[in-house]
Amino acid sequence: MGGIGKTTLAQELFNDEMVKKQFSNRVWLHVSKDYSQIELLKQVLRGVRGNDDGVQSRAEVEGRIVSLLSESLLLVLDDIWSASVWRDLLRNSILNGSCRTAILFTTRHEDVATDMRADFVHHVEKMDEDNGWELIRKIVFGNGEDQIISELKEVGMQIVRKCDGLPLAIKVIAGVLFRKEKTKREWKKVVESDLWFMKENENEVSKTLYLSYEDLPGHLKQCFLSCVFYRAITNQSDIIRLWVAEGFVIERSDILMEDIAEDYYKELIASNFLQMDHIFLTGTRFVMHDILRSFGENLMVDEGIIINDGQCANANSLRKIRHLSISNQGDLLLLPKVIIEQKCLRALHLVNCPQIKKIEDHAFKSLKRLRVLDLRDTCIDNLSDSLMKLLHLKYLGLDRTKIRKLPESIERLANLQTLNLSGCESLHELPKNITRLSNLRCLRIEDTPLTHVPKGVGKLKNLNYLSGFLVGHCDSMNKMDGGCDLDELQYLCNLRYLRMDKLERATSTVNRNFVLANKAFLRRLTLGWTMNDNETNEEQITEAERIFNQLCPPPTLQGLRIIDMLPPLGQLPNLKILEIEVGEAIKNIGPEFFGYRNPAFPKLEYLEFKNMPNWEAWVLREAHDVVDPNEDVHASNLNLFPSLKQCFFRYCPKLKNSILPSNRLLQINLCPKLEYVEKVGMLQQLEVIFPSEINQLPQWVSRLINAILHSLQTFYMECNSLLLDSCSKGKQNWHIIQQIPKVTIDSIDRERRLLLNKDSYKYEIKDEFGSFITLVSPLFS
Repeated sequence: MGGIGKTTLAQELFNDEMVKKQFSNRVWLHVSKDYSQIELLKQVLRGVRGNDDGVQSRAEVEGRIVSLLSESLLLVLDDIWSASVWRDLLRNSILNGSCRTAILFTTRHEDVATDMRADFVHHVEKMDEDNGWELIRKIVFGNGEDQIISELKEVGMQIVRKCDGLPLAIKVIAGVLFRKEKTKREWKKVVESDLWFMKENENEVSKTLYLSYEDLPGHLKQCFLSCVFYRAITNQSDIIRLWVAEGFVIERSDILMEDIAEDYYKELIASNFLQMDHIFLTGTRFVMHDILRSFGENLMVDEGIIINDGQCANANSLRKIRHLSISNQGDLLLLPKVIIEQKCLRALHLVNCPQIKKIEDHAFKSLKRLRVLDLRDTCIDNLSDSLMKLLHLKYLGLDRTKIRKLPESIERLANLQTLNLSGCESLHELPKNITRLSNLRCLRIEDTPLTHVPKGVGKLKNLNYLSGFLVGHCDSMNKMDGGCDLDELQYLCNLRYLRMDKLERATSTVNRNFVLANKAFLRRLTLGWTMNDNETNEEQITEAERIFNQLCPPPTLQGLRIIDMLPPLGQLPNLKILEIEVGEAIKNIGPEFFGYRNPAFPKLEYLEFKNMPNWEAWVLREAHDVVDPNEDVHASNLNLFPSLKQCFFRYCPKLKNSILPSNRLLQINLCPKLEYVEKVGMLQQLEVIFPSEINQLPQWVSRLINAILHSLQTFYMECNSLLLDSCSKGKQNWHIIQQIPKVTIDSIDRERRLLLNKDSYKYEIKDEFGSFITLVSPLFS
């Protein structure tokens, strides 16, 4: 039954360290009833490190998936209602790849398991009372307040019994208890609530959810029901902007509405009405349990309807309909007559409607109260004049549509707060009058082939999210509108997120110093240069560093992504995430990277270097200071990356020498020229992936393992069969790995593997049927 813990168990398996070692690719798909075929396939493509930019057809996505499936794959299908999702959609593209694949799925129906021809079925049981109380205790108290816990245990057990052993019900009721005073009196009010006795035909889960929902403050009730309605929205940033547009956020003069809405989001997570998507551990994406979604749909039956495949759900409840969601409709969007006659609609949301090309023009003439219009992923290529008369419209979503041009009359949408235009491949120009949308708070134009951004963006003083800001104009000779330079950004003091592209087009002006220094709210920043490989030179690198210094990001910055250039970054004390990608211009990284702060990068937790084809060395001293390239780099007097947890080097084919920051997880992927690395501190997990031409274990690997053997817990290596064999028992590299607690080595062709832990050793090869057989498996004494 729903809420019993099937997904939670699957997540434990998905995230298990030994499972991670067995499968190079792990893809999690939440399927549910109304899944989108193309979106599921795109999720698979992204999960196997593919790029879904520009792909529209199913055949194109499937082709890209097959080309990437050369490694082992664990595919999780969560909450499937029919075997057709595997049989008719995923099976061919997965099995046509040349990889070892395991399928793990969760379902409420045993006949689905039969149709899927499952090799093994596990029935998840209800939670016993002791574990139910332990779950409540952890959610409400964490690790403290022992005396209070013992005093409340008796009444707490009564609450557990009312939840009938269902973990979902227990988690949600624990969210109620978390918000209440930790006293017997308050907890007894929960036990004795009349809401347990309402709706006698309902099961215990529904009663628990209803009690928990009634305990929410009014604004959180609205936000929860909004998540139910916007079924395709899973991103935190998107949902909080919808809450702002719908007027759910209680304004405060000293705080951005989006920051208040973010607190609402955290409260719904803490109350277990929403759950963080475990694949995105930063909390930027969320999921909602199907039982909670069904519960919410029942609550909003009088003011929201859902139309699937032309079938109108809840047809008897058409009373003051304010929310309408439509999916799987043809090329013309038709609204129900009663919706147009009522003139009450406030939100229109399209889900999985890629065929829609036109909207009946007269519809918007009657929808003058519309606040939210989400047309993403449709084939709509123009906007009618009647849409420009929606004076109350606050949210317009046009992501990945075929829109070719926005009308100059867009300035009439005076209350517009969010305009999403990302991935609009046919849009090359924005109207000049867009700079008159004085209430605009979010403008997303990334991955859209614009020539420039109109001058005057700096007038949009309320902008706090700007993604895709283009510097300058693609036509350097254009004198009519040369686009925006960095000066425009000086006036946007409320920015929380900023992505800038084409920074190489920035011009020098004496007034541009410290463009970002006054951005006290700025948390995430992406900086992109587009460099020509044939023209990259020291002048360009010096110019990029000068631009970064003049930008002067504020110390409040928490996340930074750099594309194609690497300016000095160590002076950002609150930075938690740093991604450096596609750095063709970078050959060496020296001490200037750290700046003059000690410790450097004090809060950085995630560091990634990716796709840097010309990078050769990362050192802490200048080349003329180095006496012996194999000597230990003098980092003893520096405190570098004290908070780092994960560090990745991915596809750096020329990298020879590098420092390795102290952290828990280190992955070095396709860096075949590496010769020397500085030893790191308490490294717990080491992953090394070699290209096929590497036949011998490089000396830097053995030196590193010896240096960190006191802390190393797991070691994973992917290599050719010759190198794998050299690590087997009794061979030349056996002494290097034999003392590591857990070792997994896979051959690139997935035909061989070596498994070692404290109890056993296995060397396995595939037989003619594709199954692994053990050559050697002696138990250790």
